[in-house]
Amino acid sequence: MRVGSTGGKHARPPAARCPAPNARTLGLLLLVAWTGCLPGSGDDRTPLVIYSPHGEDLLREFEQRYEQLHTNVDIQWLDMGS
Repeated sequence: MRVGSTGGKHARPPAARCPAPNARTLGLLLLVAWTGCLPGSGDDRTPLVIYSPHGEDLLREFEQRYEQLHTNVDIQWLDMGS
């Protein structure tokens, strides 16, 4: 038996081939990639997260006052409880 022959009991099966992607698949992939590059909510403000045990009432009041003075900041708070 020659080296590299295709016959015999140890022959390799043919390599599996992946089908070529069609236009619809490529279009869907491009759409998903493009939407991942879009800004989240259209809000260009800088998020500022505040962790505080001072209660929701005080945090809401602080958020409103701070955002009036600093229109480029979006306050996001988490009440940690006391």
